[in-house]
Amino acid sequence: MPFDKNNKQGKGRPAGAKNQTSKQAKELYLKVIEGQSEHIEEAFNELRKKDVYQYLNTLNKFASYVIPKLTEQEINPNKGWTPIDFSTWK
Repeated sequence: MPFDKNNKQGKGRPAGAKNQTSKQAKELYLKVIEGQSEHIEEAFNELRKKDVYQYLNTLNKFASYVIPKLTEQEINPNKGWTPIDFSTWK
């Protein structure tokens, strides 16, 4: 929704700029997590001993915050490359 014509407070946050509150919250969270790494490892080890399924499920959920998700890529043979002909290989 665009600003009113009579807006005197400015243009708002520039495109792509991060919300400062969110940035501060993320920084605080990272500091807390860094201080808990030993306890997190301990908790994972205990969970693995108690219930392997729950351990793997939790590890998978935890990994989604650390490892970027893969995106599906469409392969189109008509986009500037030719398929390799393996029939000529020995």
